[in-house]
Amino acid sequence: MDQLQIYLEQYFFTQVKMANLLGITNEKFDALLNAGVFAKPSYIIRDQILHSVVFGEFDAKGCADASYFHREMLPWMQRALAICEHTSITETLSLLEQDFKQALAQALRSLHLNEWPMPDAFTDDGTVIEVGLAKRCDANWRHYQAGIFGLCVASPVSAAAIAEKEVLQEKLSALSTVNIDVDNVEHDVERLLQLIARYEKISMPFTHLEYPRSSRFRLVEQLRHRLLTNTKAREDHTE
Repeated sequence: MDQLQIYLEQYFFTQVKMANLLGITNEKFDALLNAGVFAKPSYIIRDQILHSVVFGEFDAKGCADASYFHREMLPWMQRALAICEHTSITETLSLLEQDFKQALAQALRSLHLNEWPMPDAFTDDGTVIEVGLAKRCDANWRHYQAGIFGLCVASPVSAAAIAEKEVLQEKLSALSTVNIDVDNVEHDVERLLQLIARYEKISMPFTHLEYPRSSRFRLVEQLRHRLLTNTKAREDHTE
């Protein structure tokens, strides 16, 4: 089986499979998808071309046409479907958005206080800066609906996991460009290696086609290699 197909079948369900698991017709699935109640697919294969919501088009020769949704999106879709049974699609979407943004905001505040400062969204003591926090929440909700987090977050059904992945990426990107002497002291190197391991765990592996362009490649493989290479060079120099 093709490497791409193996990856997709390991982490994703096709729309047909997801509709079957939800017990609804493909037509109803499409209606909820078009209304924004369901997040869009992270990958679509059409005419042997892979359309990645983040990275664009790649050759997918030998792969069948299908739309792919992260497997962990199933509980979200089940909840959305249950809410739809008791209220309108508009009200369902509003409730889902509200719940997502509230959970995300809570997670971001905790990360601001304990992990990485976000001065655009919070003061030093964690007081909310409404405009900045709303901007972050709105952007993440749009990305969620677009299927982006299904592609890049290992547990995209969790607003807390999404927040952690985004903030760790922000933190790693900043630290990797500041010359903490990635070539500096062992303390900084060990701290960064632990951070890289956390980011690696919370991120998706990506398809082999996307991986060289991914944040995971840049902030996990390349940065870890740089740290370990510089550490070894420093040790050799001091011997």
